[in-house]
Amino acid sequence: MRRRVQPITREIPAFEMSASYDGVSNFISPASNILSSDENEIWHSFQFAPVTLHIDLGMRRRLRQVYLLPNMKPSTATVRHELTLRDSNRSSTYVYEGLASDGQWICFELNDSASSFDINTTHSPSWISWKKLRVLESIQTQPPSLLQTVGGGGPSRA
Repeated sequence: MRRRVQPITREIPAFEMSASYDGVSNFISPASNILSSDENEIWHSFQFAPVTLHIDLGMRRRLRQVYLLPNMKPSTATVRHELTLRDSNRSSTYVYEGLASDGQWICFELNDSASSFDINTTHSPSWISWKKLRVLESIQTQPPSLLQTVGGGGPSRA
């Protein structure tokens, strides 16, 4: 009997990703701060748009959602962010254009594969700064077997 593979969604741990930025702010506010679990660490470009932050996922992944938590002054404004997914021979771009608020998550809904992506802010009235980033991926799992081995004995009913 063939068992169906079930996709599940999980958050990619920060230690499996890296963040980089080519601007001068890396000496003051490293791009890796966007991945930190410390709520007090933020990433700040100290630049107006356009600003691009690069995220390396460590390997090719099937992405479901990317969440960005803005650090904005003024606290609410119209913005444009482009998320460009990159893989060996192709790229695809998703756009968020509209109101964003300080401390309110922006979500990109995806169903695409990539090994890295760029967050490019093309319009914002404030300097570009992010509090946090969360990336969710889809992974394939086998459903649990009806027969499981228990403690080295033979199979038993679950």
